[in-house]
Amino acid sequence: MLKITPIQSKEEQATLCGVCNIEYDPECLAYRAYDDDRFLGMTQFRFGKKHGIIKNIVPAPGVEDFEAMFIMGRATMDFIDRIGAHTCICPADAGDRRLLISIGFRDTGDGTMNADMTNMFSGHCGGHTVKNPTKS
Repeated sequence: MLKITPIQSKEEQATLCGVCNIEYDPECLAYRAYDDDRFLGMTQFRFGKKHGIIKNIVPAPGVEDFEAMFIMGRATMDFIDRIGAHTCICPADAGDRRLLISIGFRDTGDGTMNADMTNMFSGHCGGHTVKNPTKS
């Protein structure tokens, strides 16, 4: 079963960064993805003055699970949004380009990507309300 959970210790975050061949950033928070006992990948992120910053979303070596990476990326963005930062940026090489675009990032043309998360997580269809058909 897929589980996306926060990494609770900096030691584990550093270890998993080593496994994924990425730079450990002690200023970042991090999530990990597991399928039962199999480590699938991780993300590191932090908060700027006006937005969230995803440093990377990466699979573990040899793992090709787009769905798990998508869910972990969206879980990270949801957390950032719930904290109150409704926009998010990342380096264009923070992860697989197809993944970054799929989770909502767009190129800015300067080596970064951004995502507007306004209403992204506020309900069905991006926050649209559904009228009750039994009421007029």
